[in-house]
Amino acid sequence: PVTLGTTVTIDTTNFGVGSGANINFNGGASTVDATTAGVEGLTLTADTGAVTFDGDVGAGTALGAVSIDATAGINLNAANLITEDGQVDMLGPVTLGTSVAIDTTNLGAGTGATIDFIATTVDATAAGVEALTLTAGTGAVIFGGDVGSGTRLGALSIVSADDVTANANITAASFNQTDGTGTTDLNGAVDTDTAAGVTITNETITVDNTITTTGTGVVTLNADTMTLTFTAPGDIISDGAVSLTAAGG
Repeated sequence: PVTLGTTVTIDTTNFGVGSGANINFNGGASTVDATTAGVEGLTLTADTGAVTFDGDVGAGTALGAVSIDATAGINLNAANLITEDGQVDMLGPVTLGTSVAIDTTNLGAGTGATIDFIATTVDATAAGVEALTLTAGTGAVIFGGDVGSGTRLGALSIVSADDVTANANITAASFNQTDGTGTTDLNGAVDTDTAAGVTITNETITVDNTITTTGTGVVTLNADTMTLTFTAPGDIISDGAVSLTAAGG
């Protein structure tokens, strides 16, 4: 187990002099924890290397900010990555080795921070199996690259966030946003294949691409404060029930 006594940077590029190498936290016992919740952060720069977590991050004591840069891949093989008001940035293709929860509120102890997949793909290992649950609290959730286009995710769930921005396609068993305090903007196509379908609640929802559900998947979009807006090619293709609600029109 790793305990951070201060904010730590691990850089296998020698600050850009080299091309980088792998950073591995091997084995389920290789957990990573802060000393004081929300204080000690972790920055990992592997550049052309990969970063692999086999153990939980912050599940014992939540970290501060976490930043990972690994163009060869970010492998999340444990169930939890938890910070307390620390932003989580990932630059590099992410692969879920198990169902993963990323929580920047430390299970409600903090107010949250942004979770940003920066121009980064996110894929499961087995199609429709590994799920991703995101809790950002007052922070945003940003998908800069395709989610599940390489290997379909299991359930993609956003428990809390301010703005949610999907700048590329989402392919998952289901896509659910429980609540939000800002705008959910779907710029890429969304495709689900189970009955849970697509359910989104936020103050404002903008759909700029197609939503397709199969497997009798529902589509429920609830803009509970402001507007629900569709712009071309924002079509809904569904073999389940469709419910559209907008408090502001």
